[in-house]
Amino acid sequence: MHPIGATTRDWLTGRYARDEISRQTHANYDYYLHRFSTHIGPDRPLADITTSDIEQWITTLTVSPTSRNTYVATIRVFFAWATERGLIDRNPTLTIRRARTPKRPPRRIPGEQVAALIAASTGVTRPVVILVVQTMIRRGELERLTVQDYDRGQRLLYVRGKGSKDRVVPVPAEARRALDDWLAGRLSGPMWPADDGHPITGSHLGRLVTRTGLSIGLQVSLHDLRHTGASDVAAAGHSVAALRDLLGHASLATTSRYVWPGRAELADTIEGRSYRVAG
Repeated sequence: MHPIGATTRDWLTGRYARDEISRQTHANYDYYLHRFSTHIGPDRPLADITTSDIEQWITTLTVSPTSRNTYVATIRVFFAWATERGLIDRNPTLTIRRARTPKRPPRRIPGEQVAALIAASTGVTRPVVILVVQTMIRRGELERLTVQDYDRGQRLLYVRGKGSKDRVVPVPAEARRALDDWLAGRLSGPMWPADDGHPITGSHLGRLVTRTGLSIGLQVSLHDLRHTGASDVAAAGHSVAALRDLLGHASLATTSRYVWPGRAELADTIEGRSYRVAG
């Protein structure tokens, strides 16, 4: 019969056990799916859930359009899996559209503010800030790093990305110095160990960065630092294809968000024309 509540839990448990999703992603998916199954009824069979049921649930979400799309994307991935596994005959999310969201350039932190953030950072926060803004890795990727993932000789970082899409990222000089100082000769174990030896979670690392930013009057997140690095690389004129590979994006369309002209460039583009009749 495949009740929605138990099936979503089994799906999430399996993905996490296979290391397909991070701890934070598991927690996020669990929250979204729990809200959905609670609304639908946790014992309701998957095969009985219709597109109308899902659309009605969406109308109850008092969240931003961006958050709504995140909820829907999670539900869509789950039902795609259920369809592929033969648990249901048809995916009820296929005709559900994304909410329209305003197109804004990713938030970029000015260079002098990044420098101030680094200067104010202590302990684990300092190498985290430098590594993220320099290599543009995601929070989940940051959390999963081990000391062995850093190849000092080749100056490379082996990153376990979203959906088991691993990649190799060069480590710039500033980030190498920060990592070398942080590791202080350690050769194995989590990159960011807590006192008990277990890895510090990405969410906790993010809170440390945000807290440090607030201490100097700056609102900043790990995602802002990733965006900042990507925006600066794009502004320097490097290829979008190279930036896509560094960021671990699946498509150029996602990466193209970072190639965003500034106001001065837009003004220069539109100035200099005249339509006056000569004489």
